[in-house]
Amino acid sequence: MLRLMVQGDRDAQGIEGAVRQLGQLCKEREIGLNVGEAGKIVRILGETGAHVRVHQAKKEPPNVPEGFTGEIYPLESAARNLIMKRRLKGATVGRMAWAIRLAHMSDTSDGFLFFPGREGTLAHLVPILAFIAKGERDKGVPRPRRVALVDWPDAKKDALLELFNIGDDDEWVGSFDIEEMRRVVSWLTDGLPVK
Repeated sequence: MLRLMVQGDRDAQGIEGAVRQLGQLCKEREIGLNVGEAGKIVRILGETGAHVRVHQAKKEPPNVPEGFTGEIYPLESAARNLIMKRRLKGATVGRMAWAIRLAHMSDTSDGFLFFPGREGTLAHLVPILAFIAKGERDKGVPRPRRVALVDWPDAKKDALLELFNIGDDDEWVGSFDIEEMRRVVSWLTDGLPVK
């Protein structure tokens, strides 16, 4: 099963319809979705019946709808075990769990979709862009995993592209309007072998 990582504003302000359409499209196409545990995006995608994998970095229960049938990966306990085994000093379980969550979501995703958001969205987007730019693009991977920026203001999008030296010839980053969810899903998954 192909998987897309989805991130964006935790309150889903102005994107509820697009998130719901994304969930429905992914359900139809049997594409899995990787998400964090908080915010409305998790709940909306869960309500569509799409295959949602929640990567949990906190002890609190994730924000999933009643009757949720997806998967929950409790990565907070993995961080706690790592800290106990390594006897790390000064490391916090929360930060370790967040880093493990990001690495796991990244490693198990075939493409990435980012709606505009705040610090949390950027905390996920910036490392993903760096991982792909340095680990795939610069190493000559024939088709680096793609990153879709949906409904991002031009100034913010342009700053990110400049920061990572992403030019017009870098076809692994795309910018889309919020009404283009069908096109976004196709662009992210075209040319990928079905798993």
